[in-house]
Amino acid sequence: MTGGLAVWACTSPADAQTTRTAPDLIESHRAAGKNAAGGRDNTPDFYGLVTAICVAPLNAPARPDAPAPRMDPNRASAYLEPKKAFDDLYWMGTPSRSTWALTTSDGIILYDTQGVYDAEAIIVGGLKKLGLDPAKVKYVIVSHAHADQVGGARLMQERYGARIVMGAGDWDMVDESVNGFPNGKPKRDIVATDGMKITLGDRTVAIYLMPGHTPGTIGEVFQVHDRGKPLKPCGRTATSIRTRGRRDRFPPRRGVA
Repeated sequence: MTGGLAVWACTSPADAQTTRTAPDLIESHRAAGKNAAGGRDNTPDFYGLVTAICVAPLNAPARPDAPAPRMDPNRASAYLEPKKAFDDLYWMGTPSRSTWALTTSDGIILYDTQGVYDAEAIIVGGLKKLGLDPAKVKYVIVSHAHADQVGGARLMQERYGARIVMGAGDWDMVDESVNGFPNGKPKRDIVATDGMKITLGDRTVAIYLMPGHTPGTIGEVFQVHDRGKPLKPCGRTATSIRTRGRRDRFPPRRGVA
């Protein structure tokens, strides 16, 4: 099971209609989150996640003078085979980093771009393995500008002409970075705003500002299909869940192979 800088939640339209809204109180939401994390002997399975979000959040933007990304000569050993997750949503990445491709009637929307030294193999190579054309990527939505998510943005922008969408604070991170982009930075393009909608062909993605992991972290809500059945909303954020190989913590969802 692959964990990474993404949390997904998908429901059918019928499910969405029956969802109950918790009282709008901070403590009640925190308590519900801790309860949802589950666990054994009163210890949440995702203790680190609960601590990082609810107890002592430590996330912050990278320092402008942070060291340049290192090229790991053995990096390919961590690359996993790309997979089809839904009828129109595909996954590429490593045990700790995820890139998603949403196909539409007029091209592809890509979510996150791996590290600068990984993007060519994981994204370009991965799309081709999946039978998809990298040149059809029209939008790249970057959840947050840490090096392992924004590293391939310039490649997609310059080689394929993709539009890059990122939060204002994270565009600033990119502009201020001294060493983070050894092959050059992506040019500032679309600045995400709360509630912004990106439409490509028959699909619309709603973007929401979710600062915390970085100043410009964003999340998205959109529709996917499971064997022809629409699932909406399907949401993605930049909160990290690491499974450490524990597939039992994420049992297969009904209807998905």
